[in-house]
Amino acid sequence: MKLSFFKVLVVIYIFSCSIINAFAMQNLLLEPVGPVFSAVPNSWDHKGIESPSVIFDSTYKMWYAGTDENNKRRVGYASSLDGMNWTRYKNNLCTTNPKGNGCVLDVGNKISWDADHIYGMSVVADYSAPETSRYKMWYTGVSNALALKKGRWRTGYAYSSDGIRWIKFNGNKCQSGSHGMGCVFDIGDTGSWDEVVSGAPTVIIDSDASPSERYKMWYEGCIYSAKAPEHICRIGYATSSDGVNWSRYKGNRCPSFPKGQGCVFDKGKNGNWDDVRVIQPVIIKTDGKYEMMYGGQSNGDNKFRIGYALSSDGIKWERHEDNTCHTSPYGNGCLIDVHISTSKSGNSDPAVIKINRSLMLWYKSTYTQFGLIKLTTNNNGN
Repeated sequence: MKLSFFKVLVVIYIFSCSIINAFAMQNLLLEPVGPVFSAVPNSWDHKGIESPSVIFDSTYKMWYAGTDENNKRRVGYASSLDGMNWTRYKNNLCTTNPKGNGCVLDVGNKISWDADHIYGMSVVADYSAPETSRYKMWYTGVSNALALKKGRWRTGYAYSSDGIRWIKFNGNKCQSGSHGMGCVFDIGDTGSWDEVVSGAPTVIIDSDASPSERYKMWYEGCIYSAKAPEHICRIGYATSSDGVNWSRYKGNRCPSFPKGQGCVFDKGKNGNWDDVRVIQPVIIKTDGKYEMMYGGQSNGDNKFRIGYALSSDGIKWERHEDNTCHTSPYGNGCLIDVHISTSKSGNSDPAVIKINRSLMLWYKSTYTQFGLIKLTTNNNGN
């Protein structure tokens, strides 16, 4: 099962005006740079890498998930001066698999809610926080993920002074049969749109919001499906005063599955490029407006593409009116087509940084490699 699609790591102060909103998507220039990061043989991440999360904080810093020979996923860390040439953290802090360098956040013990996988991270560098919690990570944890209809995807929280040595939240806010430390956001009630998955979060710290809503989280929520793909997913929204105690949006804006609170962005209509699931939202707030890049999967060819939507409040979303995906031209909002990627499943797991009027987008190009795409505006098309 592959839920993770794409994740951004946001440092709020680096973003400027919207590159996509200001120009028609057809006027964007996409420059694929090629593979920039790879799994290492005989290491804790040798079987695959995914879910890159990148910030620029004096240097480029990336957290990512790696898979080992037992199909367990953990979190690694690497840094770069240019976003293209990466160096793994020189040690390994994961006692459950000490092979190779770079691992910084381990799975929980055998009975923990995150015993099988940790991935789908959102990390924020919070300079208003004490130094001990300068870096904050919200991550997806999974227990019994390989047992169909038993696995549950929840969201946990950890903090760090340096982005390397992480401490999981010393508690558990999840009541649905979970054990162990760190869990702060539970799956939805039985019968709700997110009863199986409430994970792959993106969190921003909004200094303009009321204290009770300073932390804003968008996340993917899923239910099981009797046919492939086994999960149908939508995007939800929650807020928090401290990043630990979360409240779902009290409404439901997803007409295809109106049961349960929190859903704010529905999957596409039948036949559209994102009619199976929309997942792993990336949120950027600029000048009081919200932009979202997200993963969408088509029922027609089962491939993933990247879409774009806009909102004035983070709750009511509209897909961009354009569609630049020639291999799946039905429905609005499709931004990056499958031809960019060398992966048979399409583009997945992007991480985005916006600097001035350009984007740097890292993505999973194969099971064992990350690629980089640079997006700039074509001034001749203005």
